[in-house]
Amino acid sequence: MGWARRLGRRKNNGRRPHAPLSSRERGAAVVEVALVAPVFMLMVFATIEYGFIFNNFNTLRQGTRDGARSASVNQLNNPGGSPYWCTTTGSPPSGADTNLICLIKNRVGLGDANTRVWISVPSPSGTAPNPVATGDEIVVCTQYLQNSITGLFAQWVNGSVLTSRVVLRAEQPSALSTGGETSVSQGSWTFCTG
Repeated sequence: MGWARRLGRRKNNGRRPHAPLSSRERGAAVVEVALVAPVFMLMVFATIEYGFIFNNFNTLRQGTRDGARSASVNQLNNPGGSPYWCTTTGSPPSGADTNLICLIKNRVGLGDANTRVWISVPSPSGTAPNPVATGDEIVVCTQYLQNSITGLFAQWVNGSVLTSRVVLRAEQPSALSTGGETSVSQGSWTFCTG
């Protein structure tokens, strides 16, 4: 029976099993927390910031893809038949182009002020009133001016521009032309034309 008692005992370095920490040990714990907590919080906020940027990028890509598909099949109005409405920047072409710009901004959903759209029809082969013929290439490009969500990374994130470019062939003739909104101040449309 003596060996069972010995196995049941634990080494406790001469202290009672549940003795309170000494002031020296408490001080060491405070220092450890003070060193680890800022690094941990920085990692948490960086993860949150990255998650928002990644979500905005995916939203921009999906909205651009949806808009390009609508342009390809020439369905540029609401399901009820009325055109989409949005605030545009600069002087985009009117008619079908403005409808497509507003449709894309609606699908992107990140706000009209920070989202910009450019439409390019490199070589239209149709005739008026539908210069884009079946099989012509339609290029739809979007930009979104990203801002920091947490504010902790504002100097690196604010003003960065997320971009998306989708190229599809027209399945239906349409009245689209090359043009769109002015680029955001930190970006340009060179990625769209190349």
